[in-house]
Amino acid sequence: MTNSTNRCIRREDCISGKISEEFWSRKAQDWEAELQAIDSEGARIEARRPDLTVTAEKTLELAKQAEKLHKSQNSTEQRKLLETVLSNCTFDRGTLCPTYSSPFDLLVRGNETGNWLAALDDFRNWLIREAA
Repeated sequence: MTNSTNRCIRREDCISGKISEEFWSRKAQDWEAELQAIDSEGARIEARRPDLTVTAEKTLELAKQAEKLHKSQNSTEQRKLLETVLSNCTFDRGTLCPTYSSPFDLLVRGNETGNWLAALDDFRNWLIREAA
């Protein structure tokens, strides 16, 4: 049942005397305010969508090109790249153990587990959180 159908049914309740005109008016105003809030939120989300697309494209492109970039850059640029991709590194018994920054950690986990569907879902959720 749609909102307009619900309003029609409730309006009929008002006309038939099941609810008061005052109650009907108050509820109608509440519904209109709610619809306006929903429309505003939808417009805000749609306006942000291009930003999300650009962010996703840049993040995935950086992940794809990171090794090539690191090899071709000077030490200052390499440091900036590593600070972007990594949040921390430890050295444990001769092994370098990186901790990746978000969202790169999601991509690494997808690569390690082979579960790209979950990684893609996590990446999408990260983009949404970043846009909020």
